[in-house]
Amino acid sequence: MESSAFPAGLRVHVGVAPPALDLEFTPGAAHFVAVHDGPAIDVRVRAERMFSGRIEPGTVNVIPAGHVARWTWSAPCRSIRLHLPTAITAEVARELALDPAAPVPLAIGLRDPVISALVQALAAGPAGGDPLYLAQAARFLAAQLLRVHGQPRTRRLAAAPRGVLTSAALDRLREEIRRDLAARLDLAALARRVHLSPSRFAHAFRALAGESPHRFVMRLRTEEAIRRLAHGQAAGEVALVCGFADQGHLARHVRRATGRTPRALTAA
Repeated sequence: MESSAFPAGLRVHVGVAPPALDLEFTPGAAHFVAVHDGPAIDVRVRAERMFSGRIEPGTVNVIPAGHVARWTWSAPCRSIRLHLPTAITAEVARELALDPAAPVPLAIGLRDPVISALVQALAAGPAGGDPLYLAQAARFLAAQLLRVHGQPRTRRLAAAPRGVLTSAALDRLREEIRRDLAARLDLAALARRVHLSPSRFAHAFRALAGESPHRFVMRLRTEEAIRRLAHGQAAGEVALVCGFADQGHLARHVRRATGRTPRALTAA
């Protein structure tokens, strides 16, 4: 569904998609935002990470521009699908004093009633919709994605003196990781952030932190996951946001840390 009342490039479609197996989807120059508008279904999504779980009515899925996602679902999928131009998110980012290239988050099964209501309002808009209202709704949607769910761009840390990992650099690295838990954080990527070789970084890190970089990252991811679960966030979304491979991977680390399952923490 398209209308001249919409801001340039904004497209909305409401419909039911038949079951699909390994369907590739690439948003291109716009961010893909969808609200699940039908009965709960089981889906599997392969994007930056793997998501496998149940999508409930009203939940939001976001695939940022330029990302490739492969979807599989076994039952008809009713949704409101919106293509949000990158020009809108860049303009809103500047107004919010954010980096205009600030990343829109990849999210599957996100619970956000504000985004859900905005997408539904935009879907209802073409029938006599006011162009100013539709433009402001699209901008509000971009602001919600960036301000509430967006991750700040990782800044490169200052180089440590002559291959030494200092306590100050470790503290900055910890904060960088906390803001970017969903990113791929292997040994080489962490070492690059402090301008060290992987082998020197691993040795210096263990000497300073008392644990390996991998254990350090997983501990931060698990701590953040436990916090989010305790606030009622869905396990599938938590696994994606915190950088776990899937819900099973999340569950193993949460049980190891707390002796409880993610479901038990969410229900507490």
